[in-house]
Amino acid sequence: MKHRILTRISVLAALALAITFEIFAVPELTTLRPGQFQEINQDLQVNIVFVGYEQGSGPRDINELIFRSGLPSRYRSMTINPSLYIPSDIEDEQIWNGNSYDYNYNLVYANEAFEDAYFNFLLANSTACGNSFFQNYYNRQLARSLDVVNSICIGATTAEKWLALNAGPMLGVDTTKYTIFYINWYGRADFRFHTYVPYDFPDPDPDTGDFWGADALKMIAWGGTTPDDDQNGLGSLRRVWFYDLSAGPEYNTSNCILDPEEAALIIGPGGYTMPPVWEYGNLTAYRPFNDLSGDLAKVTRFVALDSLFTTSSTYSPGLSPPKLSENIQLDLTIFNGDPGTNVSDFLKIDRVVSEVSDLQPTNFFTAEVTEKPFSGRLKDVYLCAYPATFGIPTAPCYGNREGSGRGFRDMFLYMRDHQLQYVEGDAEYEVPVFTFLIPTEIETAFEGIAFDNQIDGTQSYNFVVSSTFDRESHGTTATTIHEIGHHLGVNHPHNGFDYEGFRFYNSSRPAFHYVWAGDQTDTVMSYMYTSNNFSQFDRDNMNRWMTAVYINQANKILAKILVNPRAEQVGNDLALADADAAEALVSYESMDYLLAAENAKSAYERVVAAAAMINIAIERNSATGELRNRSPYEGLIDTPRTRRYSP
Repeated sequence: MKHRILTRISVLAALALAITFEIFAVPELTTLRPGQFQEINQDLQVNIVFVGYEQGSGPRDINELIFRSGLPSRYRSMTINPSLYIPSDIEDEQIWNGNSYDYNYNLVYANEAFEDAYFNFLLANSTACGNSFFQNYYNRQLARSLDVVNSICIGATTAEKWLALNAGPMLGVDTTKYTIFYINWYGRADFRFHTYVPYDFPDPDPDTGDFWGADALKMIAWGGTTPDDDQNGLGSLRRVWFYDLSAGPEYNTSNCILDPEEAALIIGPGGYTMPPVWEYGNLTAYRPFNDLSGDLAKVTRFVALDSLFTTSSTYSPGLSPPKLSENIQLDLTIFNGDPGTNVSDFLKIDRVVSEVSDLQPTNFFTAEVTEKPFSGRLKDVYLCAYPATFGIPTAPCYGNREGSGRGFRDMFLYMRDHQLQYVEGDAEYEVPVFTFLIPTEIETAFEGIAFDNQIDGTQSYNFVVSSTFDRESHGTTATTIHEIGHHLGVNHPHNGFDYEGFRFYNSSRPAFHYVWAGDQTDTVMSYMYTSNNFSQFDRDNMNRWMTAVYINQANKILAKILVNPRAEQVGNDLALADADAAEALVSYESMDYLLAAENAKSAYERVVAAAAMINIAIERNSATGELRNRSPYEGLIDTPRTRRYSP
């Protein structure tokens, strides 16, 4: 296949550089590669722990041959949005982050002592909560195998922490490495129907203090909690996600639906979900449930690996290359179109800055908030454009240019033409966030969207649209954090890029409906409103991306230095930069990704300083340019206002 052709380093480009220019003497570099794209490859162990499952051929047993055959062996992290502007599927022509992984799977079957201890712990730390709406919804399915009764609730983080801390001493599993726990309580004498809830260490909405939709928050999976989160930190660094098919049924993955007619209506033709574990062996539902091992392999590949542990970025997290910005201003402009609304009641800017700083700690973030009237031409464009976000055809609302009358593109065009009224240029890099506080009757189909520049897929403007209903239920702080997360490169935990299949997927496609399970993670990038912070997985991915960004930008600048007649003057500085890059790769390999990013940044900064010493100008690039194409991925970075169904 065309996209299987892989050239990690552009050898021809390096040779051309050597032939065209004289390379001036500098100390030999061991790690940095001037003028070349450098991909950091890591052999990554992934622990998969089966708790309550046994090897065998029964409908609820694990066929290890089938399971392993569904797992990927390798991954390359892509910069998704820019790559989708490239009219080619040739691998070398895509935009890669510079991170790749070779997976090594460590499969472990929990012993009886571990299973007894865990399930006894669940019973001791549960509360009687009764059936949820969605468990009762399941009980009305004609194809079901049993009735769910007397369900209990268990704290999600409580369960995650127990698994994370006990798998080492009891099973020899190092949970500082990426670890998936597949749980099955069903079949034991002490089994209780149950769900996991995020209320044990609550992280309520920063603006309202409330949780959104209690029954909709009852889950079957959870993980990614950081060690230092103010609300529910684990206390030590762990990389754990568990998935319990003996829990639920629940809302988010729609595994409460079994009947063919309802599955076709709600999930869609060709839909695919993972049913409760007791349904395996049931051949009368909307699809035959006869491949538990294959199903768990799908969850491992498309949820745990592709979407959580080692995912691709929406945008490049390296802002304004070749000179990367360190001081980043979150520039929020609030258009208050709902009289009597006090902006500070619905936007906790200190929380926004804190969460974003935890995500990208190699940069320094500040914020500027400006309130503007919702009036004049801006209001006219908004009122004309918002129906199009629901798919209602509209006439061009602004300038009759390409893109007018589609989605929220007219508002994007207006902001691009008037950006100097809102983005002052008083920081190295500004993240523009335009927030509309409006009455519910003129809300858009989304609460937030992180637009690209409509030219080459580079990030541009972020919009938050908060109706009266939104503000009363969950304010704007969490949505603002979410959209800035996109701008910095973080993807949703329910969509992504699969390298070995070379395809983009998301949970809105019926065949990938089950990847909604990724939202049951401690991240603000979820649609479940269970968290207002970034997960450990988000942090790891960001630090790995930034390590590659710093090293590759250093390589680009090095190429300019080495053809300069004064290169020898900065030889010692380049040697120090190379040593920092070497330290970065050592830290990276040991999974200290934050230290890796810090060392790589130091290498980059030394190279930039060396360039300045010999008068090589390295500039920031923040140009926007003219509208050309609609982003083919834009719909996957919306925060939608509506969901599939509700009680």
